[in-house]
Amino acid sequence: MQKLYLAFGLSVVLAACSSKDNTKRGGDGESCTSHNDCTGSLLCLSGVCRATAAVAPIDGGPTTPVTVPPVLSAIGESCTKTADCVSPAKCYAGVCALAPTVTVPNTDAAIIHVVVDSVDAGAAAPTNPVLGGRGETCTQSADCEKGLICLPISSSTGLGVCDKETYGFTTGTNTCYAECKTKEDCCELPLGLSGSSLDGGTVNFNSCADILRAMKPSTGADCSENPAISHECFLYKTYCNCAAANYWVCTDQKRCSYTNSCDPTVTGEAMKGCPTKTRAGFALPTCNATTKLCAAVAAAGGCKNNDECTGMVVADGAGETCAANECVCVVSAGTCYRRCDNELDCAPGYTCDTTQKLCKPAGECTTNAFCATKLKNAGALCATAADGVTKNCRLPCATDQDCSPSGLSGSAFTGLICGADHLCGSMGCTSDLECASTASGTGSVKMFCLPPVAATVVQWASAITD
Repeated sequence: MQKLYLAFGLSVVLAACSSKDNTKRGGDGESCTSHNDCTGSLLCLSGVCRATAAVAPIDGGPTTPVTVPPVLSAIGESCTKTADCVSPAKCYAGVCALAPTVTVPNTDAAIIHVVVDSVDAGAAAPTNPVLGGRGETCTQSADCEKGLICLPISSSTGLGVCDKETYGFTTGTNTCYAECKTKEDCCELPLGLSGSSLDGGTVNFNSCADILRAMKPSTGADCSENPAISHECFLYKTYCNCAAANYWVCTDQKRCSYTNSCDPTVTGEAMKGCPTKTRAGFALPTCNATTKLCAAVAAAGGCKNNDECTGMVVADGAGETCAANECVCVVSAGTCYRRCDNELDCAPGYTCDTTQKLCKPAGECTTNAFCATKLKNAGALCATAADGVTKNCRLPCATDQDCSPSGLSGSAFTGLICGADHLCGSMGCTSDLECASTASGTGSVKMFCLPPVAATVVQWASAITD
């Protein structure tokens, strides 16, 4: 049976064949990969044999052939693996050194895998060579220590670098999607709020104390009596004074929703109006003219078919009602939405369900071709997420290196690893401290690390045009 062994270096092979060293070594100016490739006192510098100061010949000597051991490269000389270097030097980016001094560029080149079979019974096992550690130079994975593989770094020299094949992490199920756990979590000022003070000028509201200062001499208790600070008073009562009256709700999807009554004639964030965004910056509906509530709610009495939607409120509209044949009834919720006929009828990020005639979240992708273009990788897939509904662009993988560099020599680990489904995915989160959201566009706020909620109900939406 044919066997495959690790290479030990040219001199070991020669010694096994003959007691003489018949190796033809390079002269001054010729190419080399280590000191052992060069004739006599020549050194291997930057891949070329170079002469040094003359060395006096040694008088006498053995008259019979002897086995010549390999000549190892000194610090600063060229190498292809750590076994080429004088101890304690190691081979870094093709040069023997005590520590890496050259940044190894990231590469998308294929990983080299070497399989070593067992030796025949009774046969002597080969002596283990000096193997390279993480970050050391190699030409094949057999040059690297156990658990490491040789990643190519140069197509011109054929050199690579030893690095981890797997990182020891697993893809996580928890994600930082949750804006709230309880309704109290929703009573927080969003980022980027501003208003006016009674003495003039624009004020940025970074805290509830900022709002109170802007309303002086009015207070949180009597500010509603002063129309000049209606905006500031509304912000204070909505986001700061929840102990007195909290109209926030944390939905099953762990998003904040505001449910207070409102006046449809009030525009903007003012007393008797509706907030425009949650603490994490997610948009909120305006005042519904029929229900006079700051929420998308079911039509009065709930629809049971499309015909019953005529004259009823549009669930996600700003007080509009459905004209004849304009809306579709979602019977399970008793809500009416404006129908769609094609993709152009829906808002960006939504697609028209031509069976239900309603807009629904499109997800990140619908085809592999779209993902290949987006991720700039022809192997990218449009894969279904854990909720069984959402689709995202993912890269197939065999090892963690297929998903992200390890962080070696200036490369950046992105947090993506190869999951059990052989798709690149995130490690997820283990603590709320790891979570942030930039939905507001004005900075990041803390979110919650929770298991994903199954999307059992499609989030239907009305068409925005016809």
